[in-house]
Amino acid sequence: MRSSFVALCAVLFLAVATVPSGAAPLADQVTALPLFREKLPSRHFSGYLTALNGSFLHYYFVEAVDVSPSTAPVVWWMNGGPGCSSMDGWGYELGPFTFKNYNATGPVFELNKYSWSKTANLVFVEAPPGVGFSWRENGNYTITDSENARNNFAALQFLFNAKFPEYKNNKFFIAGESYAGIYVPTLAYQVITHPGSVPNFGGILVGNGVTSDVYDNFAYGDARFAYGHGFFPENLYDESQTACIPNENSVECLILQTAFGNLLPNVNIYGSYENCFQQPTTGAIGVPGAIGGRFAPNPSWKHIPALRRRLRHMAQARGLSVDDFLALSKQHEDEAYAKHERAVALAARRGNRHRVALSDPPAPTGSVPPSPPSGDAGVPCIDFMTMKSYLNRQDVKEAIHVQTSLRFDLCYNINYISDILDVRYIYTALLQQNVPVLVYNGNTDMAVPYTGTKAWMQTMNWTTTSAFHAWNFNNSAYPFGPQQAGFATQYDGKLWFVLVNGAGHMVPQTRRPAAFDMYTRFTTGGGF
Repeated sequence: MRSSFVALCAVLFLAVATVPSGAAPLADQVTALPLFREKLPSRHFSGYLTALNGSFLHYYFVEAVDVSPSTAPVVWWMNGGPGCSSMDGWGYELGPFTFKNYNATGPVFELNKYSWSKTANLVFVEAPPGVGFSWRENGNYTITDSENARNNFAALQFLFNAKFPEYKNNKFFIAGESYAGIYVPTLAYQVITHPGSVPNFGGILVGNGVTSDVYDNFAYGDARFAYGHGFFPENLYDESQTACIPNENSVECLILQTAFGNLLPNVNIYGSYENCFQQPTTGAIGVPGAIGGRFAPNPSWKHIPALRRRLRHMAQARGLSVDDFLALSKQHEDEAYAKHERAVALAARRGNRHRVALSDPPAPTGSVPPSPPSGDAGVPCIDFMTMKSYLNRQDVKEAIHVQTSLRFDLCYNINYISDILDVRYIYTALLQQNVPVLVYNGNTDMAVPYTGTKAWMQTMNWTTTSAFHAWNFNNSAYPFGPQQAGFATQYDGKLWFVLVNGAGHMVPQTRRPAAFDMYTRFTTGGGF
């Protein structure tokens, strides 16, 4: 603990000692982006934030477009995984751009008319080290939840003290989704336990967030959601509640989880009514295996919150570590996979070829350690190939001032250790300090379903200050009267729990107008 404290003090001293004279870091300014022929609508910056133990976190800062950046709030955004890049938020969700789908026609990317940067300064931070263009000098990409929180806090201090001191007094929000349900509250806890570190802390926004290992699980999450949406039969649902709530590691519960997985081949768990994109560069998504379909255990499960928990439970039930269990599972899967690959090769020889949009970039060279192994191949149903190809271009890396030897992937197989399994206590601490909180869920997400979120909220000793009710908004994309956006409940006058109709795991991507309205209401102090 003492060494971590000393290291943090050293970073903060460096930050203070290197404060510029009130101007943004012009060396980090992005003056143009390849293939984007328009002028950027506001100033963009990209570079590195110095954090702890020789780590450097890549950030991309977008100044507000429709309001004065000097008075606009600053929103710090993180995607989850753990091990997935926040550039997903930059290029597909709330960021300034939207990239086209694989093989679609038209521009590679264009402006996002529902970007949160219309009314806020956005900073996308790739964390932890080893994710995206973030790196660590010694190439050791092992990190825990606790270490990651301290590392993110050091980077936050560097952002305001060394990079953008002119924004330090602006209202500041921390936001993120998925496993950032751990990242966001733990960073917020660093802020409230270091008084004065962020003078104008406005609150947190957590979307489809992992929160509690007790409730974000199969019984409370997947099974209840799937049964309610017609994906799981009543008899198996009833058995899951009986067998899994007392002990999710039981043999009976694991059998039910296997049965559940076998019912969902090619279902997009990030949006259960959305298409399931099949990556053309690999046949791994639909390969039959030990459990069936894409539910055969594989390293990509580390990046899917519900499956990450299932992986840990399966390994524990067999007395194995996660890595040893994956190795054993792979042995059982190899024969089926080899058979599938032979079929793909035969189809290719017959002329049924997939167009490959991206070749692997060359291996990194020089003093910067290489990127960790990719975790992309098994991330199911998500089309991120256009942005991945774009960010691996040499001219793009130079334009955004990142280490050009590093390889961009959406997710990485870093050695991430979850040592904080429940952050409900942080929500209590935030409310005790009158910090506003928005917890929101897309109601078609099966990766971190709203049913698990409801379950843990029902355990909290909070007073309902606004009962469950519908909220409406004016959709500029459908200007024919108010539309219902979802449902909302408020607790203790400070915490909103909001459901977004029709949205999946990535709410700002799947329901852009409603997500923009939701974000605007919360950050301006409005209600639902």
